[in-house]
Amino acid sequence: MNEFTILIKNSERYLRSATLLFHEHDYNSCVSRRYYSMYSIVKALFISRNLEVSNQRRVIRLFAQRFIRTGEFDREIGKILNDAYSLKEMECYVPLSPISENEAINILEKTGNFITTVKRYLNIEDSYNSPSDIPKSHELEIELQKNITKFKMVSQRIKQRRNETIERVFNAENYSQRQEIRSNFDEYIEKENATIFEDIQSKFKDKVVVPPIIHDFKGIIDDETKKFLISAKTVEQFACEYLPEDFDFSLPGSGLWKAVERELNLSFVWYASMLRHRGK
Repeated sequence: MNEFTILIKNSERYLRSATLLFHEHDYNSCVSRRYYSMYSIVKALFISRNLEVSNQRRVIRLFAQRFIRTGEFDREIGKILNDAYSLKEMECYVPLSPISENEAINILEKTGNFITTVKRYLNIEDSYNSPSDIPKSHELEIELQKNITKFKMVSQRIKQRRNETIERVFNAENYSQRQEIRSNFDEYIEKENATIFEDIQSKFKDKVVVPPIIHDFKGIIDDETKKFLISAKTVEQFACEYLPEDFDFSLPGSGLWKAVERELNLSFVWYASMLRHRGK
């Protein structure tokens, strides 16, 4: 599957997610997801025209320059994308007031119009349904979207905690304090990663991933190490498939370094035991 197709699929998935969150009455979250639906299809549009972008803000500017000012799309289409980006930025940095059901319906309808317009431009069949057309009985999918929102918030907390940790390390009086601060941060990440993995394992068993190394070294790797490796790979794969591109991958990374740490400790214990046995 090429990048263009992946982006189209992502756009449809984000829009479906927004609609499902709407039916859960989580209007603020559903409005946030709709931005990523538009962002994905605009990136697909750029690929179709061999245009490259470096960041989200650049996407908005380039879309206006190449497609709105030239008259290929109406100004209202550009305004929908701008409004979505502004609302998404506010959600990340400023607590939003609760969005009403009518506001959410209006926003989702505009998003659907945006997606439909761009798909027609790209000669892609559109399958958008308005919020009222989507059945409310997608319990598993709704649960998935709840967890996506939850994991996104965890990722944002990690980034904030990291910034605070860096500042505290710089202001620490001695090496011992710096070590303690770093150790506390490592433990915090490990705990958050374990929580995410437990959620995935309990609610979406088909999303649990066993990395090949466990099969390759069956009978050699310690059981606790296996748990760390599985949790790391599962969270990583889940994030790659469902979460926005700004997810903090130090979360699954914590599972990897715990696996390495445990195997090194076990190797050291084995080596020390062997030396003691030889000494006898």
